[in-house]
Amino acid sequence: MTGAVCPFCTISEDETFYLSPSVLATWDQFPVSPGHALIIRRRHCETWFDANPWNKPRSWRQLQWSDNWLLRSSIHDFNIGMNVGTAAGQTIPHLHLHLIPRYRGDVANPTGGVRSVILGKPIT
Repeated sequence: MTGAVCPFCTISEDETFYLSPSVLATWDQFPVSPGHALIIRRRHCETWFDANPWNKPRSWRQLQWSDNWLLRSSIHDFNIGMNVGTAAGQTIPHLHLHLIPRYRGDVANPTGGVRSVILGKPIT
């Protein structure tokens, strides 16, 4: 982000609902479903492919708290996604995961899940 301050690097602790030494979690400002959260790497890194390979497993382990969240709520399942690069829709160049709650009946046919992100593409 040439000349700009990364908005994910300046998130305050009171804007988060989960903190660890390596990641934080905050609510997405433009949720696609109720409870849409962002899991954000605390150290600035633009994409998954730029991250240190030794830290990648740590990022996935931080999703474990979602198991407890799922059990305590009306959330049935999740889509977990990551946009890598502008052509894929990444608008903030800072490594983060989208944790998107899914509810029974929220769409007519959820078959294909993330494979449905490109409209008009057949799901096979």
